[in-house]
Amino acid sequence: MTTGARHGRVQGRRWRRHVVVGLVALLGILVLVGAWVGWRAGQAAGALSEARTVAARVQSELRQGSVPDAADIAAAQAATARARSATSDPVYRLASGLPWLGRQLDAVATVAAGLDDVTTTAMPPLVALVAAVDDGSLRAADGTVDLAFLAAAAPDVRAADETVERVRAAVAAVDADSLVGPLAAAVRQADDALAAVGETVHQARQVTDLAPAMLGADGPRTYLVLALNNAELRPSGGIVGAALALTVDGGHVSLGTQLAASALATPEQPVLPLTDEELAVDGDRLGRYLQNATLTPDFPRTADLARARWLQETGQAVDGVVALDAVAVAIVLREVGPVTTDDGTTLDQSTFLIKILRDPYLGEVDPVALDQVFAQVAASVFQGMLTADLDSSRLLGTVRTLVGQQRVRVWSAHEAEQAVLVSTTLGGGFLSGAADGSAADDSGLFLTDTTGGKLDYYLKVRTTVDNLVCTGTGGTARLRLVLTYDPPAGVADGSVFLRGVDDPVRAPGDAGLLVSLYPATGGVLGPVTVDGAPVGGEQVVRSGRTGLRLPVTLAPGQTVTLLAEVPVRGGRAAVWTTPTVSSGGIVVAQCG
Repeated sequence: MTTGARHGRVQGRRWRRHVVVGLVALLGILVLVGAWVGWRAGQAAGALSEARTVAARVQSELRQGSVPDAADIAAAQAATARARSATSDPVYRLASGLPWLGRQLDAVATVAAGLDDVTTTAMPPLVALVAAVDDGSLRAADGTVDLAFLAAAAPDVRAADETVERVRAAVAAVDADSLVGPLAAAVRQADDALAAVGETVHQARQVTDLAPAMLGADGPRTYLVLALNNAELRPSGGIVGAALALTVDGGHVSLGTQLAASALATPEQPVLPLTDEELAVDGDRLGRYLQNATLTPDFPRTADLARARWLQETGQAVDGVVALDAVAVAIVLREVGPVTTDDGTTLDQSTFLIKILRDPYLGEVDPVALDQVFAQVAASVFQGMLTADLDSSRLLGTVRTLVGQQRVRVWSAHEAEQAVLVSTTLGGGFLSGAADGSAADDSGLFLTDTTGGKLDYYLKVRTTVDNLVCTGTGGTARLRLVLTYDPPAGVADGSVFLRGVDDPVRAPGDAGLLVSLYPATGGVLGPVTVDGAPVGGEQVVRSGRTGLRLPVTLAPGQTVTLLAEVPVRGGRAAVWTTPTVSSGGIVVAQCG
């Protein structure tokens, strides 16, 4: 063997040893990297699990108007900081570029960074706002609201809202279907949690953005308040029983003119031009009688008509309109405590509905006098709200209840403010809200009394949505309306103010309703049945929705069940309904 050949073999063996050593070293490095990345991922997962538990508790407290424990806030922030740190080192980020494994690691990093931003940026201003409500510093003893505090809080709350929206978008962009099971579930849980946080923060932003100006920070504002009587139903809740004006200046509220709705003269022509659709569905009474301004299921239109009617009657222009029903007043009395009217009647939560919606109509009464009493009651309750020593956090919870049940509606004559309100539940824009998409995917079920009496106090209403069939972004759901009529004995012989006008189609004492059904915009209603029998009804069109209207009559003691098929949009079936004595005003069911 030549010297060159021996040298070649030696070099080959050395090269192979170098390769083996290199492979072993590389394998060792990969094992170390894998162990490091796995350890860091485990750290992040543990920290996120801890943060999720604590954050859920904090979120629940915030929604209830309670100030979260400072230790909980610190714990949530520390946990998300650890998770972010664990997924931010160079080795972890390098491994995130690997096929398949990288998607898993990147998903953890996205959630960790997002939740850390939320706990450090979004949580503090929200907690500060709730703390100001809870300790009473936001509201003086005379009811004046600290508008300077709200204005100062607005930029931080706005930034918090933008942070949550950015994080929600980032987490929503993660393809959960490509992740391993436990991680996919964690990402979906984070998405759900962010949606809940986002709702709370966005509501806080709307308050801090709108409240200062609407409560008179830039000059006095005057509002028309409509008190709705649920004993005679209209789509938006009840007939307008009374109206009163209130002025807000620098956060201080004072009462003005109070009128019974029936005391207003009836003009020969509608106070505002009505559309062909409105005339076809409701007739000109929608625009002639203040009591009937709630015939439309769209509160911005109700507000327009009521504002114009008030101006025509009193000469007073108002900056906005607020409506609340009798049940809302009873709920508020739980916090305000008893109030005494001008005639010496004491009302509290347990007696309000009985003394206002039931007892007055059991005998022969003067309806105008009754409405005047209703106006006095509304004024007394508002006066009580302004002067009572209220538990601010409980009052915040009460407001959330009223808004969630659609028992309170607000409209502003100021365009920028109304643009925000119409997209919210508080704005009540079932028809007008479809234009900006806020209510376009929602269906509607509304009740209108046809007796002219006050029998709806005895009506029990239960509305549910079930049997969801979800296909992509569409599908169908079953809407179930159960009506039970339980009036006192002898209702057929009661006063005309109770049982209403005689009708050849309806026996005295029977309850008469007009049920209106509307699908989501551009959608269609499926089959409709009443007590199992298919019904046709009258086709009605409102703002791009083709719906159905049908009469329902109930004898004393009778129960009627209506079923209808409504569209599911985006995995959700939401149905706006008429708030009644026994039920709130919206029902939502979610796919999955």
